[in-house]
Amino acid sequence: EMSASLVGSEMCIRDRFNGCTDKASLTKRYKELLKVYHPDNANGDQTMTIKITNTFNYLKTKYE
Repeated sequence: EMSASLVGSEMCIRDRFNGCTDKASLTKRYKELLKVYHPDNANGDQTMTIKITNTFNYLKTKYE
């Protein structure tokens, strides 16, 4: 069972993909988010990058 904080965190990340209506827009948003959060960036965050990638992989299955 997921903790409430983890579920809330995942929902917050899913919100970053709001407005994506197809695989192309989803992929575009994913790339934009990685530009911000990738660990190679000065203010990047590896944990956030993993969460964004996992959320993207889950959401893209809706369009395959």
